[in-house]
Amino acid sequence: MTRNIRVIPSGYRAGNAGVDAPARHDLLDVTGELSMRSPITQRRRLLAAVAGLILVTGLVVHFTIMGAAGDFVADALYAVMLFVLLSIVFVRASGWRIGLITLLICLAIEFFQLTGIPAALAEVFPLSRLALGTTFTAVDLLAYLVGALGATLVASWRRLD
Repeated sequence: MTRNIRVIPSGYRAGNAGVDAPARHDLLDVTGELSMRSPITQRRRLLAAVAGLILVTGLVVHFTIMGAAGDFVADALYAVMLFVLLSIVFVRASGWRIGLITLLICLAIEFFQLTGIPAALAEVFPLSRLALGTTFTAVDLLAYLVGALGATLVASWRRLD
């Protein structure tokens, strides 16, 4: 007498109708994300490319457009880039949560400039000036708000039709 033993591949469970269906993954289960073809990996690659484009655009604006307008746009792009980077790390978080975290980090960095530590670091490590700035400017707070809110709205937008 022979027995038929059904082997179910890992990651699948038998459904009620006898059809195999993908198992529900836990939030901390990253086994499906390790595949180079997984939607999350593809999303992270796309976001990394977008972050690179925003970085280049921000640097071009920073070094070519002088004055308040250039500073405002560069700071807003800084917030957008931070939003995209956080979206890479927290791929399952809502856009509004990432937007709030982005704004809080930007505000913390701007208020950190009041301590004088970023200016001292810029003397030793000149590239830190691009990430931390050197002097507090209240207009930067508005630029960060515009950038974080703009990125949040774009990320949260859904087609209405």
